[in-house]
Amino acid sequence: MFDEEIAAHGPRLYALCLRLCRNRWDADDLYQDTWYKALRAYKKYDSSRPFAAWLTTICVNTYRDQYRRKKWREWLHLDDAALERVAAPPDDPHAAVRQAVDALPEPLRLAVTLYYFAGCDVAQTAQALGVAEGTVKSRLARARAKLKGVLQDDGG
Repeated sequence: MFDEEIAAHGPRLYALCLRLCRNRWDADDLYQDTWYKALRAYKKYDSSRPFAAWLTTICVNTYRDQYRRKKWREWLHLDDAALERVAAPPDDPHAAVRQAVDALPEPLRLAVTLYYFAGCDVAQTAQALGVAEGTVKSRLARARAKLKGVLQDDGG
């Protein structure tokens, strides 16, 4: 039963984990933690709602928890040596966009990642982030404005 969900949603979830974490090691941990939490909470899942949205919410909340812990470790200088970042292929025409998105403030980056890279609509993004739909729309508008400025400055 749960194996079918993993087969159906696993690739999309892992792609989301990579976009959120920006390195394979943290993405692997987030992916495993998300499935573990989903399995533990599966009895609470409301089958009238889309499974992908429920799973995305678990993933984003797990990421936020890990991100907070990681920020504290970095602030306290307890961080291990920097992990190698997932690099885009040298011929990737979207490398500049990916770098610009990665440089956005966290709330804007999460909204952009869910909406544009994970394929969530505004309602699903709002649910996953635990904010109002209007907040998602304003974050996306602010992110687009920042990205436009950055990418125009770079000549792209």
